[in-house]
Parts: sequence; structure tokens; C-alpha cells
Amino acid sequence: ANLAKLSEKMAGAAKRRQDRLSSVAEKQHEHAECVSKRMHTKNTTARFEQTPDFLPPNLKARLANLRVPTADAIRRKEQLASGRRARILEARTRAMKVHGFKVEAAQKARAAF
Repeated sequence: ANLAKLSEKMAGAAKRRQDRLSSVAEKQHEHAECVSKRMHTKNTTARFEQTPDFLPPNLKARLANLRVPTADAIRRKEQLASGRRARILEARTRAMKVHGFKVEAAQKARAAF
């Protein structure tokens, strides 16, 4: 009798635990949907109707692209990224050239011995 009672209690506890877990997962899913919807509206709505005239041009550009991921802003970011990549490759090439000169000098010094 006690064993049946205990297994019944365990089954009830497992069911309650599963219900609690599923309700938490459901709440998290609803919250994630709400957050993504808010972020989408926030990211696609202009924050300012017009930028103030007294700001410098760089800040005007930042404010204009702050919350408006327009095609221009995306294109500009892609150009910046490609320019950054080109600068990285140029720096790497210069470093390899300098390293080549050092290796050549070391080989000449070793050959002199």
C-alpha cells in the first residue's frame, strides 16, 4: 500500500514538474517573440524626425543611421568593412615583407660563418 502511494506521489510530482517546465518554456517563448517584435520596431523606426542643424556632420550621420537600417546605411557599413579588410591585408603584407628581409639577412649571416 505504501509503495503504491509513494509511486502515485512520485508520478504526481513528475507531472507537476513537467507542467511547470512547459509553462516556463511557453512564457520564455512569448517573451522572446515580444522582444524581437519590439526590437524590430525600434530598429526600423527613425528616432528623430530631422537632425538639428547645430550638430557637426559626423553626428548628423550617426543620428540619421542610428535606428534606421536603410539600404544606404547597410551599404555604408559594408564599404567600411571591406575597407577595414583591405587595410588588414595591406598591414599583413607589409609585415610579411619586413619579416622576409629579416630572414634574408639572417640567412646571409649564417652563410657567412
